[in-house]
Amino acid sequence: MEMNTKDVEIFQRVVLAGMKLMFSEQTFPMLKNGLTKESVPLPQRLAMETAGIFKMLMEKSGKKIPTQLIAPVGLMLLMEMGKFAADAGIAKPNEQDIQQASTILLKHLHTTYAGGGQQQQQPQPPAPAPAQPAGIMQGV
Repeated sequence: MEMNTKDVEIFQRVVLAGMKLMFSEQTFPMLKNGLTKESVPLPQRLAMETAGIFKMLMEKSGKKIPTQLIAPVGLMLLMEMGKFAADAGIAKPNEQDIQQASTILLKHLHTTYAGGGQQQQQPQPPAPAPAQPAGIMQGV
């Protein structure tokens, strides 16, 4: 499925903004701290730090990231997060790590932003995000 021109432009802007957040002076230390917590499995660290960046983007946009772009933006940011972790010498995620992180991230994004929890017949509290002892999720 192809994206229309407007969605491609929005996608590019949001991903670029996410990458800028990853390397900002304020965010970088939190991000690095979260990614280095070896007590948490690498796929979970990657997914939750990416979710933290996405949350900041959503807040900065006034929650105006189009629903159809949530998954593609999240996955692209996850790929950048994996590259960031490898380039910084924090971790060397392999294909399986990225696949597992993608699954965790997509479930989180769907539940949090794409109305995944609204399809249930009885109101239930949102599923808790996987535990993240430190990092970007603490700062948001």
